[in-house]
Amino acid sequence: MISPKPQLSLKNAREYFRTHLCAGDYYSQKNAVAGEWFGQAAARLNVTQTVNESAFLALCESNDPGTGSRLTARRNSVRREDGKWVANKRIFYDWTISPPKSVSVVALLYDPRVIGLHLEAVRTALRELETFAETRVRKGGNKDGVRPTRSLIAACFRHDTSRELDPHLHTHAVIFNATFDPVENRWKALQTHGMLKAQRFANAIYEHELCRGLTALGYKPLRTCGSFEIQGVSNDVIQRFSKRSRQIHEETAKRVARDGLRGTLADVRDQVAHDRRRRKIQEATADRLRSSWLDQLSTSERSSLQSADLCGRDERQTPADLTDLLSWGSRHVFERNCVVPEHHLLAAVLHRGRGQNFSLPELRDAMKRMESVFFLEKSEVTSRELVRLEMELDFTARKAVRSHECLNPKFSPADRLSEEQRRAVGKIMESQSFITLFRGAAGTGKSTCLQEIQRGSAHRCPGRG
Repeated sequence: MISPKPQLSLKNAREYFRTHLCAGDYYSQKNAVAGEWFGQAAARLNVTQTVNESAFLALCESNDPGTGSRLTARRNSVRREDGKWVANKRIFYDWTISPPKSVSVVALLYDPRVIGLHLEAVRTALRELETFAETRVRKGGNKDGVRPTRSLIAACFRHDTSRELDPHLHTHAVIFNATFDPVENRWKALQTHGMLKAQRFANAIYEHELCRGLTALGYKPLRTCGSFEIQGVSNDVIQRFSKRSRQIHEETAKRVARDGLRGTLADVRDQVAHDRRRRKIQEATADRLRSSWLDQLSTSERSSLQSADLCGRDERQTPADLTDLLSWGSRHVFERNCVVPEHHLLAAVLHRGRGQNFSLPELRDAMKRMESVFFLEKSEVTSRELVRLEMELDFTARKAVRSHECLNPKFSPADRLSEEQRRAVGKIMESQSFITLFRGAAGTGKSTCLQEIQRGSAHRCPGRG
């Protein structure tokens, strides 16, 4: 699962690094931070070694860690508004990437190879997410335009435990609010709108790469509602090591029952998670906690976990049918939309074929060879069948202009309609074309107008055509 969250306070950003990112597994015996830099923009700044506090805090303040010079224009992190201090900029975006609980249990109790699969899947997902990095364009009178930059500065930290000290493998990808605009040749604030739209795509890549690696090791990922778990890890074990999730779920239910639902359920859960979290314990590493985790398992549960990598050995070399997957994906995404971003189709196929024996480049190549997929500008795709139908409809509409009798040119709409609605109904009833477009915003009374059109058509009189 991938979940992003902005950090708006410079003070809180500093505290977050010292008390959260650098707690538990992040410090080695020599007290050196074990985070890793990621991104094209990070390479441009020459921050390619392990993350240290001075470089992290410099980027929080939008400064070059090497030279100390300013990167982005906005300096003040707060501003005065209506007599109150409010956030004036985003310091960074914390993208938390975590596998299902069964993966954490297997990785941290028995098979460290799975940790490597998680880290590689994270890097693959971030590389794709980086391609959606953008910045605003404010020159040339285009104040609302955006330009792709495809470059990020990210500091990635791996955690192995939850706040309730259960096994919980996850990575914090802290993406700083700076990107390099190659057109203007300068550093600018990061625009994350495109990245947030591609969140489902990035999550699909992460889960596919992780499942693919697990299958290669002999594990068998089993589909669940929206995600997956490893066969051989019982639901009892998953629930036993999900104390934090259970705690948040129970407190959320109490608050909704007491106060009612204000906003969305996700908002309430986020607030509960923030209110009831305790500080990270620096000594609570996976190595120190592993014996206590094993003590919570029965003999049969230990045996099942130890042999979980035997469950899917017969499926490791099964070839993927990309043509079939893409055909299903096309039917799925174009059922309700004529045109979609390319990553929507890729995400649907990755979710459908999660863990099968294919890579993202192979999927993209197969999609380019698909005659049924039609590529448009701005990385959008549609179906060739939809293009054909649209062209036929356009031809029919043009051919049938002023070629039919009016529906009912003398029809008088009901008085309950507004003047604008009455004009719309009148235009449709007077139209001599086979196709007449009728469009209006939500809540403007389209259904009421259509009821009147139906009534007028039922009492139709001869027209002028």
